[in-house]
Amino acid sequence: MAQALKRLLIAKMRAKKLEDPTYAVLFVLVDKTTLRIRVDKTYYTIEEASIRFGISVDEILSEKARYHALVTTNSEKRKSNKRKGDMNEVSANKAPKL
Repeated sequence: MAQALKRLLIAKMRAKKLEDPTYAVLFVLVDKTTLRIRVDKTYYTIEEASIRFGISVDEILSEKARYHALVTTNSEKRKSNKRKGDMNEVSANKAPKL
């Protein structure tokens, strides 16, 4: 949940940067032990950060679902890209030398 909020915060800041070149994109970090979000040098809880930056719970949940779907499809692609060799075939470096 905190990672999804972080991605949304960064996307929102980048959009503001495109509109106004003088806007400074702040440093955003997620403290995984306490699930607090650090924006620049201030720590916020997930609720405080979402209220302060105007991000709704629905947006956070949709971002979380979108990212999960993206990661799942990428991991499936990696699994399918592995070479499926013949189980009876012995690789060249493991064949006994005669």
